[in-house]
Amino acid sequence: MNLALPLYRNSFHPAWLLLILPPLVGFCIPELSEGLEVRVVLILRILLALTLVAPLVYLRTRPVSGRLSRLLKELRQQVPGSFLSILGVGVFGWNVQSHMPALAVVAFGFGCLLMGATAFGVEFDQRTIGSLLTQPISRSTIYREKLVVVAFLSLLAWLNLVLDVGFGGGHRP
Repeated sequence: MNLALPLYRNSFHPAWLLLILPPLVGFCIPELSEGLEVRVVLILRILLALTLVAPLVYLRTRPVSGRLSRLLKELRQQVPGSFLSILGVGVFGWNVQSHMPALAVVAFGFGCLLMGATAFGVEFDQRTIGSLLTQPISRSTIYREKLVVVAFLSLLAWLNLVLDVGFGGGHRP
């Protein structure tokens, strides 16, 4: 009897659903959601989180293969760094103290560094770099796919940071 999940289910991590949580909580806290500008920023942050989460939930329901399965594998490896850079900024947005934007920027920076390090670091840590390089696809394709995932997640994290800190999504001096 095999108790393993199908291969396509192993590429999704349910923790991605937590990315929607900080803007939703900010929407529910009256002190944080005062004013039209702040509500628009919170709605934009919810839509930004859904940009990543909705396709992942959709792809969990169907088998994928080839390039898409490799990209989903890379997304799963980037969970810690992307959570620090996206979710960390959102959590610091709940606090209305004036020093919180600086902590949000620090969380963003460390998260992006972690994403960059885990792009290839996970392969060395799990000792799969040899089998990765012997794939029947070119090494430049593998390199490009890893960097596309890191760039996409970094862009989402940067947009989240700009919306949260730059447009005052919850921060007040």
